Amino acid sequence: MCPARDTGVALVMTRLDTKAMNLFLAELAQAVAPGAHAVVLMDKAGWHIAGDLVIPANLTPVFLPPYSPELNPIERLWLYLGSKKSALNQVGISQTLPDPHPRSPDDPTHRSP
Repeated sequence: MCPARDTGVALVMTRLDTKAMNLFLAELAQAVAPGAHAVVLMDKAGWHIAGDLVIPANLTPVFLPPYSPELNPIERLWLYLGSKKSALNQVGISQTLPDPHPRSPDDPTHRSP
């Protein structure tokens, strides 16, 4: 996102993995103004730190410290969506939303849908 140029990049993908992240970074790198450099804020999800992740030369990753959800914008989205879940249930939308905090079936706090 570049407020000065009123531009941004977003991709809708069906998966989150290193291949998808490489596609996103390549798209983002093309959107950066010629001669400019961009900082990409990331947590340390597996696909952000994978050995085969390709970081274009005009991008620099900056990693969030561990256990800092208050600094991660996507965590705010999950919090907002969670607060709206009952309203979304009433209109049948929530079934299409991913669980922001999935649990293993072996986890004692796991609840079946």
